[in-house]
Order: sequence, then structure tokens, then C-alpha cells
Amino acid sequence: MTKDRFQKARPSLQRIWAGRGAPALSALARKGLERMGDRAARQAKQLDEALAAGNLRWDAHHPSPLAAAVAGQFELAPETAFDRVGHLLSRESAATETGAQLAKDVLFYLAYRAAEASGEPRWVESLRALDGHGRLAISVRQALAAFAAVPVPRG
Repeated sequence: MTKDRFQKARPSLQRIWAGRGAPALSALARKGLERMGDRAARQAKQLDEALAAGNLRWDAHHPSPLAAAVAGQFELAPETAFDRVGHLLSRESAATETGAQLAKDVLFYLAYRAAEASGEPRWVESLRALDGHGRLAISVRQALAAFAAVPVPRG
């Protein structure tokens, strides 16, 4: 295939990866996007690699060097961002320094952009499950307050 044909496939691959399709198909779409140099796919890979490497140190006052990568996952498709970064809010992930730092980046984003993520109930479930986590307690409460402040549409 020529490079142009690959570029024509980019929007379709992005929809597959950002959607709620089969996990195996989503993973293949992400790999294809990574090889094409897609920014959001590259950022997702950076997050996964950082979590696996465990090389970030906890800093309560500053975002991690990967905060832009977290934001990129929301920018790709806010309605399905939980499928890409929600695992960072698990107690297991937040138990490590790296995981807690990445979770803080997600929490920061949620606290300031809750209206964009409010359509996904799994965010609030994850926040409630993480409430009381030592390092993240303040950030979790800020995100929960932000979600509580989002007006509920009347139907």
C-alpha cells in the first residue's frame, strides 16, 4: 500500500479505536495508528509504557510529563475516554507512584472538564471507589465535586 492509502484509512481506524468495538479490533486499530504516527495513539502507548516501567515519581503539586498524553485521550473522543484511561483510576494502578501520578493527571482533567465526561457513569463509579486513597484523596474529592456541579439535562 502507498502512504496515501494508509492516510485515507486514518479516520476509519480512529473511529474503531475511539469507539466501543471489540477490544481485539480496537487494539489492532491502535497499533495501525501508532505505526502511522497518530498523536493520540502514540500518547496512549506512552501512558502504557510509563505505567509498566514505573519510572514516574509522585509529585502532589505538578502534573506528570505525560499530562498532555492523558488530555489527548479525552480529545480523541471524550465519550469513550474511559475505555482508554479509566484503568488509571483503579486502586491497583494508583497503588504505585507512577500509577498515582498518572491517576492524578486524569483526576485533574476530570475536575476541570467534567461536563465533557459526565455522560459516562463509570467515571463517577471509579471516583467513588478511589475516594479515601491517601495520595489522591483531595483530587478525587475535587473531581467528584465537579461531576456533582454538572447540570443534569431535563428530558
